[in-house]
Amino acid sequence: MAGFGVSDAPADLFPEPDPTTPPIASLDGAATLAIKAQLGEWAKVEVAGPPVLTGWIPRARIAERDAPPLQRITVFPEPLAEIGAAVEARAIRRLLTIESWAKIAFETARGEARTGWIRLAPQVDPPKADPPAAAEAPPSLVLGINDIYREALLKAQETTGIDAAALASVIDAEAARIGEGADRGRWNPRSLNAGSGAAGLTQFLASTWIDQAGRSGTILRSHCQREGLVDAQGIVVAGRRDALLELRFDPTLSIVAAAEYGAANLRVLVARGLAAPDEPDDRKAWLMYLAHHEGPGGAAGFLGGSRRYSLDDLRGQVGATRAQQLAERAGGDANKAYRDWLTGYIDGKIRPARFREAPRPPASGGGARSDGGAAAEISPAKNPEEIRSYTFLEAGMRDLLTAYDGPALSVDTIGDNPRLAIAVQTALSLHGYLDPPADGEFGQVSRWALARFCKRMRLDLAEGATRRLTRHLADPENALPPVARTGEWIDSVIACMQRQGYFICRDPDGVNIVYVEGMDDRGILNADRPNEFNDVRLVFSLDEAGRPEATAWLATSEPGDFYTVQPLNPQGAARIAFNQYKSWSLGTHKAGSPGAHEALVQSKPVTVHRDFNEDHKRIGDRLERGLFGVNQHWGYDLPRTDIGKASAGCLVGRTKDGHRAFMAAVKRDGRFKASAGYRFVTTILPGDKLGL
Repeated sequence: MAGFGVSDAPADLFPEPDPTTPPIASLDGAATLAIKAQLGEWAKVEVAGPPVLTGWIPRARIAERDAPPLQRITVFPEPLAEIGAAVEARAIRRLLTIESWAKIAFETARGEARTGWIRLAPQVDPPKADPPAAAEAPPSLVLGINDIYREALLKAQETTGIDAAALASVIDAEAARIGEGADRGRWNPRSLNAGSGAAGLTQFLASTWIDQAGRSGTILRSHCQREGLVDAQGIVVAGRRDALLELRFDPTLSIVAAAEYGAANLRVLVARGLAAPDEPDDRKAWLMYLAHHEGPGGAAGFLGGSRRYSLDDLRGQVGATRAQQLAERAGGDANKAYRDWLTGYIDGKIRPARFREAPRPPASGGGARSDGGAAAEISPAKNPEEIRSYTFLEAGMRDLLTAYDGPALSVDTIGDNPRLAIAVQTALSLHGYLDPPADGEFGQVSRWALARFCKRMRLDLAEGATRRLTRHLADPENALPPVARTGEWIDSVIACMQRQGYFICRDPDGVNIVYVEGMDDRGILNADRPNEFNDVRLVFSLDEAGRPEATAWLATSEPGDFYTVQPLNPQGAARIAFNQYKSWSLGTHKAGSPGAHEALVQSKPVTVHRDFNEDHKRIGDRLERGLFGVNQHWGYDLPRTDIGKASAGCLVGRTKDGHRAFMAAVKRDGRFKASAGYRFVTTILPGDKLGL
């Protein structure tokens, strides 16, 4: 069977057989078409993606092509399926790859469009040859507590052709959060705004949802037709409106529909010449949220400059007091004030990098214990939760702080200026108050750090961000002292942290959490034998003179024999990689069970080695990053020489009383007192890197 393309490219694709309607896309000579229907001089076609588009094109603009050759492949209904079907296929396109499986779209010998899964051939290094330099993998999707929505976002990516991390940033900006319980902070699929009637994870109004259900070519339309909720014309079937609206609470449909709706709004902006067809995906996300916030017409007016904003418009968004401040900052120009505010607001909301894992090279082969003493190399920081201290204030940030001459900003409004907020946070981190990285979100912990800085500088925080304050941030006159030496073993721990560039909170109200593998609670190195509590859990703070004050407890940072031989994960027990992570929050270990107790629970990814060969070592083990329940909990008062079932890879203090003292110590941290949702920083070090 022959395929089809476009003759005399480019050619416009229209939403209906009417050349006066705005086109939804411009097709180039590489476009591959499948004819779905013909009507007079027009043809309804499906354009191969991503994204897959459906629309109308004059039949005269369609050219027949030679069909690509057929290939015999085995197609499975889902990954890991044991039984597949052999088919003759052509025009094979890979839609999604998960480890050794790929989802594909293809055309059968009869010309039918289908999708399915194929098993990828394993890659084997050629023998007796040095392996080629590995290319970095593309960034992967990082969702944390919202990882349950991964498949929905990948489906939305497949449907729209827009990167899932960019789409996740839009969903994150729109979604309400669950406010309490174990799922606190997760996007809420049952959210309902009693005032507007907006419902579901992506807060669709009833009218917009019904319109989307009737829009040709959408996933929601296809689903509703299958369920008998809309007819062949996309009209709601009598008596089925409530059932249709209830679908807003289906998180997958809600996410995919929001992505398709945003992509449709984006096409309108492209058709009007207000956005480029090849905008980067992160910019597409920005524009999609603009259309969500202002409406498609409002977004067009904002981008084209035809929309003029009044002070009342600004008041409706931020309130009267703040609107007046923003207008004064804009020289009395309310239109400029609104535009500046909205641009900064969306910049703060749409940050796809938060949902991407930085490219990571394969494991180097460094191990934790190659001969009973040699430790794994400490990993460089690769991901947002793997933190490093700042060593200097970049010239641009220093210039911004020293040259600031604007009106005093209240602490509440520093976050409205992302560049200034990041500069302030970077300076606070450099001076030892605030954990890196600077993210521009000037929340309660950033405010705590700024308050502590102001107290030391004898500045009045109530005056806000003044010229005097910003200059002190660039060059403080009374900086916190450097870490002082004590002549005790704690000096070697801190020196190792400093060599690695790890952050140390030097404010006396902050604490630092460290685990040293192969060192006991007296600071004595040991052979780090498996299945023993022979590591140290350490909490230290610095006094006003920079002198460390530390408390130590016997602990383990490794799984015991039981879970090494009977791992919870078939790839092997988890052994946390040496690094510094900002990945733990206050919570309950084994919530709902008889052994439940207060702990620091993992709330952001960490990197672990998978001990597949059960040798209690990290050498050659596969690295995996994610949320694995690597909590900091107690060890049930088990003997020093038998970890038992106390650890499957967690960071475990041996005794209950010691753990209670540990929890009391970390809860005294000023950052935690400022925000109960504070994520604690924890450092894991190999003992034989301390230089003792």
